Amino acid sequence: MEPFTSKSQLSECILGTLFASSEPMNHLVGKYTANSLTRVMPDAFAIRMQSAVSLHLAYVACGRLDGYWEYGEGVYDWLAGALLVQEAGGKITDTQGNDFCWKSTGIVAAGSTIFPRLLQLTPAS
Repeated sequence: MEPFTSKSQLSECILGTLFASSEPMNHLVGKYTANSLTRVMPDAFAIRMQSAVSLHLAYVACGRLDGYWEYGEGVYDWLAGALLVQEAGGKITDTQGNDFCWKSTGIVAAGSTIFPRLLQLTPAS
């Protein structure tokens, strides 16, 4: 059972991301986020950058957001939300398309229909 919307194009989707917070700021992670925004923005209906990553991922799980991506090493911040998305039937990997795990340095989460395109636009580069 797919709880996500039936949207098949990113142009219909509301996506979420955040600049990873760390002190001092990791400039490489900031660069990855900025680069991905320039790739995703032309394809997406809207991108939201608000609140905590766990809330973003909970919104993906319940269909309020269609997808989410983030760079960095915030696995502890991502775990609970990743479980929600996974249990709701969504797809989750790191930003390179590898299985999401303790060593992941980034996260991409979405329903199976739009996941491939979101992953294609969000490699760490």
